[in-house]
Amino acid sequence: MTFGIHKSLKWFWLIVAANLGFIFWSQSTFDAGDSIMHYLHARQSWHYPKYFLSHWSKPFFVLIAGPFAQFGFTGIKVFNTLCVGIAVWFTYLIVSKKTGSGWLVILLLYFAPEYFLSQASGLTEPLFSSLLMAAIWCYLDKRFVLSLLIASFLPFIRSEGWLVAPVFGLIALLDGRYKDILWLMTGHLLYGIAGLFYYQDFLWMFHQNPYQGIEEKYGSGDLFHYIIQTPYMIGIPAAVLLSIGLVRQLFFCREILKPDFRTRIVLIYVTFLVFLIAHSLFWYFGIFHSFGMRRVFIAVIPLMALIAFDGLSYILSFSTSANLTRIMVTLISITVVTIPFSDNKTAYRLEEDFQLSQSQQTIKSAVKWFQSSSYKDRVVSYGHVYFSMILNKDMDNSEEVVSIGCVKSNEIRKGTIVFWDSFFSINQMRVTKEQLELSPSYKRLMRFNNRWRGETFEIIVYEKID
Repeated sequence: MTFGIHKSLKWFWLIVAANLGFIFWSQSTFDAGDSIMHYLHARQSWHYPKYFLSHWSKPFFVLIAGPFAQFGFTGIKVFNTLCVGIAVWFTYLIVSKKTGSGWLVILLLYFAPEYFLSQASGLTEPLFSSLLMAAIWCYLDKRFVLSLLIASFLPFIRSEGWLVAPVFGLIALLDGRYKDILWLMTGHLLYGIAGLFYYQDFLWMFHQNPYQGIEEKYGSGDLFHYIIQTPYMIGIPAAVLLSIGLVRQLFFCREILKPDFRTRIVLIYVTFLVFLIAHSLFWYFGIFHSFGMRRVFIAVIPLMALIAFDGLSYILSFSTSANLTRIMVTLISITVVTIPFSDNKTAYRLEEDFQLSQSQQTIKSAVKWFQSSSYKDRVVSYGHVYFSMILNKDMDNSEEVVSIGCVKSNEIRKGTIVFWDSFFSINQMRVTKEQLELSPSYKRLMRFNNRWRGETFEIIVYEKID
């Protein structure tokens, strides 16, 4: 089984090598919350096996990413760089299978701002995207069992897997592959058996879903939020091509009912539309802890690139000569590459996207003070997860770290050093500065702050004195 390696290795390894250089240079964690927490759970899993069966931690991600996480955050960035590379590789193969040449889709992916930046993160979306594209390619290449087997593990990388995996079941049903559909249960069967031993619950993945119900702190928003955000995810040129591809293939393509074409439409277009519609509804109704984060679409950006490529192919179909085609391809390629670096709202923010955030820089200052102080061996408490990454403390050991949420229940022990921050402590833990300032049990030690774009991020360090 070669997966077309002989055709693709040259560009694949060259780009992966270049991107590995990027992640060693970049200081960014891309996302200041979940990116770090998923990395920490993968890293801690070798000491705390509970993370191998943690719904929020994403058990299959923990299993695959864990070895890389043992080498620190750089290790997890290497892992996600490889995941993005693999997703690009399979996306390229899918395009090449249809057109014989798909190098333009590489540009659409690597110059999609969110997708490129996700390589420097500990997020689960890149792994999801790589296995999703592998499953789609396998099905299109008539490796049906392998495709459904891979798809069966998607729910254990991201919760959207429960939306996406049934699409594979649908196409298998339409193709009359009734027995093969059973392979979609492989992931649930294996993790269910593991749950019987650990939780005494075969259906633990449903019963322990942390995203159920409405969480008021996450809010709700515009039904068309994600459509409006599309240029920020994949860039303006790709967003235009995506719109053309969707309209062309879904409304004006006569081949849509042909079996082979139907398979491609279901696996690529229906999967993307299911993802888009579901997340749009989640955010509109404020359910499943949506929070309106556009980074969740990193999971399906390769699908968006495929649809955009179809839009590009449709535009090129109007060309009347090979020379005109080359000119059009060149102009579109230059536009795709340059727009992310131009002066527009969807472009890279060079002073932010490749550096630590202002909050993280402030935390580094606070930790530097703490580690050179006489308090360095004390138990610590904090809200911002970046503390977990740079403090030399075991976040799963209550003798070293206590959640700042324990302030509300008065479970912070005397002598504990509390790092209150003006974002996570308030928004995630619901601990206000006033609760600490007005309490005689806490003594203020230090204050750190950083003002950026009109907003001040603040850290105040307290000692629990009784």
